Amino acid sequence: MWLRAQGSLPDVILLDLNMPGCDGLTLLDGIRSDLTFHAVRIVVLAHSSDAQDVTAAYALGATTYLVKPTSFSAFERQIQTLVTYWHPLCCLPTPP
Repeated sequence: MWLRAQGSLPDVILLDLNMPGCDGLTLLDGIRSDLTFHAVRIVVLAHSSDAQDVTAAYALGATTYLVKPTSFSAFERQIQTLVTYWHPLCCLPTPP
């Protein structure tokens, strides 16, 4: 259902839960079941802040769960904040 990365791994995967033709939670589970992606951060983006959705995403290995803002400019600020937080502060393990 999902494609393996070619070459180097991404630092982060932005995963929308509501994609056409694909359930985001199923995709998240598939990515996390591949040990190659163990150290890759997965940011789940969703319109829902429902506790069940949040809990399910974290149970399947999401690194972060973000509720999408209603405007594109707010989304840009949200992503910039995420980059600013992770880029200078995080050290990740080397994948197996």
